[in-house]
Amino acid sequence: MLRALVESAARFEDLPPAGYERVKIRWVIDLCQGAAQAALTGPFEIEKFAPVRGERSGKVSESNLKPALLVDNAKYALGLSAANTLARQSFEHRGFKDILQRAIEATGDAEASQVHEFLHLHWPVQGSGIERKVLDTVKPADRVAFRVGTSEYPFERAALQRFWCDHLREEYSGKPGYCAVCGRHQPILRVLPWQVPLFGLYSCPISSFNASAFDSFGKKQTANSPLCFDCAATASSVLQFLVDSERERHSRVLARDESKGGGKAPLKNQLAVFWLNGLPEAPGGELNFDLEAALAEPMTTSADRDGPPPDPSHADALYGLPWRASASGLEIARTRFYVAVLSPNKSRLVLRDWIDTSLNAVCNKLKRYDDARTIVSADGRSLGRIPVQEMLWALRPWKSRSAGDSANLVRGLVRTAYMGALPPPELLEIAVQRFRVPVRPGRQDETKFETWRQAQAAAIKLVLTYGTEEAITLQSVNIEGRSAQHLCGQLLAILEEAQLRASRWRITAEGRLLHDRAHESGTEARPGLVVARGLHLHSLRLGLTGQADVVEFRPVEDGSAGAVLLPDRDGWWRPFPVEYKRGRPKADSCDQIQLCAQALCLEEMFGAVIEGGALFYGKDRRRTAVPFGDDLRAQTEALAQRMHALYSARVTPAAVYAKKCERCSLYDRCLPRTVSKRGAVKRYMARALRDDRTEP
Repeated sequence: MLRALVESAARFEDLPPAGYERVKIRWVIDLCQGAAQAALTGPFEIEKFAPVRGERSGKVSESNLKPALLVDNAKYALGLSAANTLARQSFEHRGFKDILQRAIEATGDAEASQVHEFLHLHWPVQGSGIERKVLDTVKPADRVAFRVGTSEYPFERAALQRFWCDHLREEYSGKPGYCAVCGRHQPILRVLPWQVPLFGLYSCPISSFNASAFDSFGKKQTANSPLCFDCAATASSVLQFLVDSERERHSRVLARDESKGGGKAPLKNQLAVFWLNGLPEAPGGELNFDLEAALAEPMTTSADRDGPPPDPSHADALYGLPWRASASGLEIARTRFYVAVLSPNKSRLVLRDWIDTSLNAVCNKLKRYDDARTIVSADGRSLGRIPVQEMLWALRPWKSRSAGDSANLVRGLVRTAYMGALPPPELLEIAVQRFRVPVRPGRQDETKFETWRQAQAAAIKLVLTYGTEEAITLQSVNIEGRSAQHLCGQLLAILEEAQLRASRWRITAEGRLLHDRAHESGTEARPGLVVARGLHLHSLRLGLTGQADVVEFRPVEDGSAGAVLLPDRDGWWRPFPVEYKRGRPKADSCDQIQLCAQALCLEEMFGAVIEGGALFYGKDRRRTAVPFGDDLRAQTEALAQRMHALYSARVTPAAVYAKKCERCSLYDRCLPRTVSKRGAVKRYMARALRDDRTEP
């Protein structure tokens, strides 16, 4: 994502200089008549890109000062204390004057010199008219700027912008290293001073260098994402531009926690940021519609739209771009489309999902998604497309204002729209439940009821018809010439099918939830135990790859056979894999074989000897020990070889129906009842011929 932000910077013309952010200036010290005739003007709400510093923390001291250049809060710019008195010799005010002095020495700027003259010669004079006005009207947290000329503020001058950039580079850079974005060997930033505002409540750096936050990766300080000053400043500026709340040109709110005490669970808030690395040109000139707005339509609610809904012909033109002859000159294959799903997490910015795809590919995926979510209106006379946020809002429990239940589903739908992933199957069960047992809203929300029903039906249609011809067929359903009984029967048939699939997929959804919980915490350490969750596994010898639910590392005596060393951990450790299952222990050994395959991968990866593991069954809520004996190991290796033999021969073994097949999410594709009946076609033909002979 960082590389995509840096490479896309040339596309955006309104980016601020490095170290500048959009701020609101409340008061201006006007020096147009000279430093001796200074006047306080305001209050204002002037928005400007101005020099800023990172978040100020810790006790203020001579070694812990973070003054900005020529614009700052009154505590720094004028020495206004919290008690609303002037402390002209405070650390903050002296630091503000010192950085100004350094800027004058480096640039010789005349306007900065006039501000310096005012602060050193005229502002210390007590009892002046401007002093009384400052004490009466200005608050310590108010942002104050200085103005000398009539055309621009001093901090907007190019020479001072360059000085501020060089000053931050010198102050925040550390030891040399290789930048993760540009690859050049140069000083790497120790901290990132720029904050990205989210939801009007949080300000987070684009990356965190907190050692404990990345302890699971065995990294220290900035080693997890080394960035040079130029790349970090550019990436931060581009992301700040994209998430600008007043623009909303490149961002959409996917989930917001509006429950009581909202904002105290920041990870429930999710923001999608999207952009193209360049705007392609059509053969006949510029496109006649907003390409990025059309691409963002699946995430665009009625509240996000400025004016009437987008013209449907724009979407048709968008879908036609990759394959229509008229667009043969459009360079869409080289144009990249990016989507980043972000959440605030205290002082860190969390990247929940990242999509990087070509414009050519995403148009094809969006066409399939829009066909599946397009649904006929209640009167059968029009078509509508439900955004992912409104779809999930209609499926939430009534009176619930929390985004926690739908946060993962909404990201799954975003991946369906832009990556072509299958819709989350658990969406169907929730939608059928809400549709079959509707909850009537209060009188004030009665008008929303039909809208919710439409969104619930759209969710059912999306899961049932995604990627099929039915998705388009169901768009043509109307009430012309149809009786009420026919329409009712048609709806009943669709709901019965939806309910059947939902009940079958519920098992899969519960199993997925169990695994998600096992993977959600990364790595944790407790006395005498290190737990790694979601560890990626592989075996070159067996040709296997996968992901373990949990691998526990338990301490053993030094030099024990098959023990391993862990980064940043003292002593020797032995891996112990744990696999999570939804139901109860099975009659066959398939679960034990899966766990043994994980152990074989771990042994090859770590050079360890693993004697056993455990299976955790959700129904029993307890572990079952699994020893890895010679027979189980031989059976696991034999099945791995058989898998590769079948794959090489391109042979699919015939399905054998069993009762457990009814609970499998792949039942509709495997068709075990059909393919396991040998001679079914022969019997059918014989019965058909016999029926023909018996007809009069």
